[in-house]
Amino acid sequence: MRKSLHYLLALVLFGVFFASYTDLLSHVLYYNEQHQLFLYTADYYHSQTLTGWLTAFVVQFFYYPLLGAAVMSALLTSVYLMSWRILTALTRREDILRLSLIPSLALWVWTAGLSHTLSVVVWAFIVLAVLSVPACFLAKGKTIRQFQLKGWKYVAVSIVSLVVISLASGYSFLRTFSMSEFRMIKAQQAIDRHNWDEALHHTERYLDNQRQPNPLIFYFHNIALYNKGELLDRLFDYQPVVGINALYFPWQSRTRETEYGHYLLEQLGRINDAQHWEFEAMVVWGETAPRLINLARYNIINRRKTIARKYIARLRQSLFYKDEADRLEACVESGQIEGLRAFSIKESEKANFVNILNIGPNLQYVLTQDPHNRMAYEFLMCDLLLSNNLSRFVENLPLASSFYKQMPRIFDEALLVYQLGGNDTKGLQPGSDTQNRFQQYAQLAQTGNIAALQAEFGNTYWFYLNYVSPYGNRLKKE
Repeated sequence: MRKSLHYLLALVLFGVFFASYTDLLSHVLYYNEQHQLFLYTADYYHSQTLTGWLTAFVVQFFYYPLLGAAVMSALLTSVYLMSWRILTALTRREDILRLSLIPSLALWVWTAGLSHTLSVVVWAFIVLAVLSVPACFLAKGKTIRQFQLKGWKYVAVSIVSLVVISLASGYSFLRTFSMSEFRMIKAQQAIDRHNWDEALHHTERYLDNQRQPNPLIFYFHNIALYNKGELLDRLFDYQPVVGINALYFPWQSRTRETEYGHYLLEQLGRINDAQHWEFEAMVVWGETAPRLINLARYNIINRRKTIARKYIARLRQSLFYKDEADRLEACVESGQIEGLRAFSIKESEKANFVNILNIGPNLQYVLTQDPHNRMAYEFLMCDLLLSNNLSRFVENLPLASSFYKQMPRIFDEALLVYQLGGNDTKGLQPGSDTQNRFQQYAQLAQTGNIAALQAEFGNTYWFYLNYVSPYGNRLKKE
């Protein structure tokens, strides 16, 4: 038992690693797989460094989460076994302090940081594999001397050393692991898969514990809310302290954020603008699977068959995206992708491009050209509410009857605010229930008990305008 204890520890390590990569560190595998694509071509080999090529080769297996977890667990467990072999061969002594555990556990902790490259793991495996070859020859035919500890003394030393190493590793893991990163990447993964319930789960858990506002989380949250048909009912459930940036992701010259802008634009039908973001993302990240797939989809919709097939051909050069390439190829001739449509301009005019900082004005244009675009309408109205622009909000309010049988609550709340300012509401009147609730809101506000006010009316437009809006509590004047 004593002589084979390291094999038992290897099994335990594999189990711990596998459990972590299928749960808390599953986002690490997904993130890396989505940002690297191994291609079985000569030009890809020559375009990569040896480190990048080897890392991408390993990462490609993360396409299947369980396979990816098994691969990473096997690599790290092998690191332990090779470290043990090298240490015992050099010292010719039993590793009673279990120091050979440290390299694999240190690498495991390293992978918990999303920004930490996995190439460190790959290179550690290769270096140790090379060093273990002469170590095996050194150890061949020689006995590993055991420490003169028996019984409870041996057990005590073993337990203490394992506890110390485990506690140090656990502490380091907790220091490195970021729950906010986990929630953000899992939310993005859910958005990619159109799993709106899961997206809401992760964004809401993030917002429940937020210390600093994150526009990206609000952006994911509101996209998911819209697709659930709940945007107008729940826009202020988590007060959007970032204003209009809660609705769309502006271009801010931060290259690593280029992969997010296309989500909303694609659903709005602004395919050319979505494609623009994906081009920028490919400049930053290279030919990754999401970029190639989306660019192929957009070119299929735009009837650019030759260009679409170029991206499809690259996908076929990978190991796991050949089926996706076949599905896209089947759509090329028809020019149709399920769930994807291009916004079409009714009149002959020059190209209309989305404002990269604020797409609010472009939503008005989309709605003019496509009056049945519900997403454009809801995001436009939310934009006008969040920017305190109630004059334009009221101008567009009559269109609500085209989409809703009953006036949405937050629309009624904003209409009342506009009316109380002595403005012309175009014959529209807020409901009596809204007026009664506002009287209660005003009475509670006069007490100065903001905590009680937020508890009772925190999800109203009134609370946003008075206490949350980054643009102040005054209405915007056109």
